Amino acid sequence: FWPIILFINRLVNLLRHLRVQDGFDFLGHSWRGRLGLELNVQRQPERLHRSVLTNA
Repeated sequence: FWPIILFINRLVNLLRHLRVQDGFDFLGHSWRGRLGLELNVQRQPERLHRSVLTNA
């Protein structure tokens, strides 16, 4: 079992690698919806403009 924080860290590192300076929108379906919710709550709430979560 892999903890969700591992995937949050990977997503944050990807945003850093892509040089996403301003806010961003997040679309998450199924398990990625859970990832988006955790991202919004734990790590990047000030950078996340909008979230669309389906079947999460």
